[in-house]
Amino acid sequence: MALQYKYLDRPKDVDDCITLLDSAILPLLKEHWDKFGKAEYGRDFNLNTEAFVALWLNTSFTIVLAYDDNNPVGIFIGIRVLPMEFQARVLQVETCYGKTTEVEEGLYNYIKSIAPIVGYDEMWLNTDTNKNVGAVKGFKQVGATSVVRFTRE
Repeated sequence: MALQYKYLDRPKDVDDCITLLDSAILPLLKEHWDKFGKAEYGRDFNLNTEAFVALWLNTSFTIVLAYDDNNPVGIFIGIRVLPMEFQARVLQVETCYGKTTEVEEGLYNYIKSIAPIVGYDEMWLNTDTNKNVGAVKGFKQVGATSVVRFTRE
């Protein structure tokens, strides 16, 4: 296994972006959702395309793909957040999924290694579909958060 990690810049060419979405990003997101998200939320995968494109074009996303011999095997999507009540640059993990634990650990290690480039001080994980919090090595856990869902009855 020859794992490689690639940070995806903001898309410049629409056709290349669509190809990347179709060939790598969407299949990995769907696989992640089918394994974790569907049971948690009771809903089928249905990418909010408008939000995805807006965040990516506005450079609010940090997207990393993991490849094994040019085959996509993992994805990390973080959203840059600036808290209002204290000074910090946060990378909130939206999705971290790898086909193996080794891939997930590699994604977190890669994100940690590019922290000065991405520009974040803290990383926040939602505990709903990111179950592998043990993969975040090199960070000290200072508390726990979770997502509380409210739906209309």
